[in-house]
Amino acid sequence: MRATLIIALAIVAGAGSASAKTATFAGDFNLVGTEPFWDAAIRPRWVTVKDAAETLSLRGRNRGPVVRRGVATWTVVSGATRFRIVLRRARCDDGMSERIYPYEAKILFDAGGKMEGCAARPRR
Repeated sequence: MRATLIIALAIVAGAGSASAKTATFAGDFNLVGTEPFWDAAIRPRWVTVKDAAETLSLRGRNRGPVVRRGVATWTVVSGATRFRIVLRRARCDDGMSERIYPYEAKILFDAGGKMEGCAARPRR
């Protein structure tokens, strides 16, 4: 009986911390990168990615992140292009401005290639 209670409490505690970790990455994010210049937005329904040269423009449904060890990963499909956006809470400098962002960002394309940058919550 006591062992069952301990296991049940451990399961409930683990579920709560998983929810808290997911909540850290809930909501809107703006992402920016340089070399090449690009930006992305994570919104409740959609994820968008575009570059400054307007040669890349992707939009896919936001199915929410998978959070593991403090890293959130969104898997997105836009037409025939599949990519992942990865955010990690860490101090990030975009290398161009003096702004410091609270998240590091990566976009990894399944067909190869990646873009690196920073992310923050939109300013209200």
